[in-house]
Amino acid sequence: MEVLQGNESRCYNMFRMDKHVFIMLYDLENIYKLKGSRNINSVEILGMFLYILGQGIGNKNAQERFQRSGETVSRYFDMMLDILYETAKVMIKLLDPEFRSTPQEILSDSR
Repeated sequence: MEVLQGNESRCYNMFRMDKHVFIMLYDLENIYKLKGSRNINSVEILGMFLYILGQGIGNKNAQERFQRSGETVSRYFDMMLDILYETAKVMIKLLDPEFRSTPQEILSDSR
């Protein structure tokens, strides 16, 4: 993807993250089986997903930017949501899954 070869600010403006963070996320997503096809590679899939989220745009804009059909954009966006969900289940853990204690921030809040 040409954005990753260019200026740092270009990557940030498009994906809302620095280039090194994009690469770290890409490495992490590969652990969770991010797979491309013969027509679209996994870097482009991740980039398309982050572009949609980072820019707050819809399918039509992503179709134009990445020159893909609406079905392709939707299919890979949904696939990335599934991968993100699987990643979150492993990485996001409650400190107290039994809820035996109340965090101090909640106890001291007057609301």
